[in-house]
Amino acid sequence: MSNTFKINRRYLKRISNFFKIELSFGLSLLFKKAVVWGNPSILMIEPTNLCNLKCQQCITGSDKLQREKGFMSYSQYCKIINQLNDSLLYLFLFIWGEPFLNKKIIEMIRFAADKGIRVSISTNGLLFNNDKHILLMLKSGLNLLTIVMHGGPTAHSYCSYNNSSENEYIRVINTVKKIVKLKKTFGFLKPIIDLQFILMAQNIHEIPYMKQLGVDLGVDIISFKKISLIDANNECDIAKYLPSSVQYSRYVKTTGRPSMIAKSPYINGCRRLWLTSFVCWDGNVTICCNDSHASWTIR
Repeated sequence: MSNTFKINRRYLKRISNFFKIELSFGLSLLFKKAVVWGNPSILMIEPTNLCNLKCQQCITGSDKLQREKGFMSYSQYCKIINQLNDSLLYLFLFIWGEPFLNKKIIEMIRFAADKGIRVSISTNGLLFNNDKHILLMLKSGLNLLTIVMHGGPTAHSYCSYNNSSENEYIRVINTVKKIVKLKKTFGFLKPIIDLQFILMAQNIHEIPYMKQLGVDLGVDIISFKKISLIDANNECDIAKYLPSSVQYSRYVKTTGRPSMIAKSPYINGCRRLWLTSFVCWDGNVTICCNDSHASWTIR
């Protein structure tokens, strides 16, 4: 049996599983009773919950993460991917930490990509040490590389949020330039390079500059992510970080506590409970992407 036939047959299994999950979620909403068919089509894996930055509203960077820190082993990672190989369509290799701190991250990307799984990773871009390292990443089979400019497009807004230095801001800019250049030089079609900015009260006025920076650097996508608060009851953080415009905020005001709640497309159900699993670095599985402390583990 040819490898192509094996891959196509597996892909059909994954698509069939996806529709089972989607159908079971729809039936759950309709009958207001949990119906679960199939396995997760999307997996989020945490290569590590350590980070090299100190972003103020990140539970890892602010050192408020209430669980042991460490790195997922390559052997454990491969075991997880193999167990879900017939259902996985997409893999996000990041949760609460900087994935490139894990020394096996390139091998992890390649292992999943070789199985026909689309792989996405989000990074602060500070750990690409040289051209050789960048080329290894470009050759790994990665589909989407998101480089997050946490505070904004200028050195001041960038450094003031993640407590870094101007030198680190310059390093990120130069890294993006190198990645774009090497991708074009060697003719790589992927990964898609996404330059992402975290929107908050301090940098909303810089949106035009953010867009222009992305154009100047030659990235494929310029995206914007609304800031998440560690504590939606903290009035000081609400005043400091949340934009006054609802358009740029992921929260809406409430009359009780918490004083702010996240916007949600579903009133009585979250699709991710059916579609996605979240695996911490130690192998524990949590039911929610916002369960940073892994308080609700199912393993």
